Amino acid sequence: MRPDDVMASFRQLFAERPEAAAGLAGLRDLDAAAELLDRIGARHGIATSAAEIRGHVRRLREELSPRGELSEAALDGISGGQQGEMSELAFMLSCLGRPAGPGL
Repeated sequence: MRPDDVMASFRQLFAERPEAAAGLAGLRDLDAAAELLDRIGARHGIATSAAEIRGHVRRLREELSPRGELSEAALDGISGGQQGEMSELAFMLSCLGRPAGPGL
């Protein structure tokens, strides 16, 4: 499955079944979130791996951030208004349409 299709599948799953995303907001880093998404995907028929998720999020973040695709206001909204660079986890949660918790 293509990385964009994987993320779209997770967005659709979480829109239809928000409880499937339980636990994501409480995680502290991308590695833990990718491992959880790997397990969620396995339960719901989304063929991916934690390594693929990490790679896709990091690649997408690099592609979008330098080109200014995400405005400062959007970054502030995703990062909870904190100054500085958005964490990989907060970026991944935004890609999935999930809110990032404080401190991310």
